[in-house]
Amino acid sequence: MSHAMRLDPSDAKLLCSSDLSGLEPTDLVIILGKATATALKLQEYGSGKVYCDKAIQAPFLLTHHPRELLIEPHLKRQAWSELQVAMAYLKL
Repeated sequence: MSHAMRLDPSDAKLLCSSDLSGLEPTDLVIILGKATATALKLQEYGSGKVYCDKAIQAPFLLTHHPRELLIEPHLKRQAWSELQVAMAYLKL
């Protein structure tokens, strides 16, 4: 996904934990999948829009997890639209 957004690999950081306390200040956090959103207690937010929440302390966007896209390929178009929102936010 970061490659599709034309991000340099050094500009993207993968976090594999629901504990974001060690998160460094960042431009945008992209949360992949409903399970991650639920673990972060962000399930009330919709996908495809940039939000701010005290728990994350950084702007974030929810989108589909790559595993979801493999299982349900029809979601790829929606995920791409959501990543385009992120790209516009980051001015890419």
